[in-house]
Amino acid sequence: MAQYGVLAGSKDRDAVETGEVAGQIALTVAFALMGASYNATWDKDQVIRATVTSRPVSTSDVQLRISFERIVTRNNGLSRAEDLTAPEFSSGFFEKVRAGLAMGER
Repeated sequence: MAQYGVLAGSKDRDAVETGEVAGQIALTVAFALMGASYNATWDKDQVIRATVTSRPVSTSDVQLRISFERIVTRNNGLSRAEDLTAPEFSSGFFEKVRAGLAMGER
């Protein structure tokens, strides 16, 4: 029996927000009116990654940990990584795990 376990998954999502794009276009126009150039950039795509680790804490109990991050790619091709640490990410995940375990006990 394995002492520890790791499970990882990811999901691709659209990251475009209309307000951000509109703001960038407005800045481009404002700079153009002043005779300067401005390269408008906005979030385009994102990948949400989740990693679950498990380890036994007794003969009948297992400890689970989950971490989330997102990789955001902008329209100019540059990317940034962000840890998603808001409690709703992990609490929502564990609520679904509990619901799934409860269904398996029926």
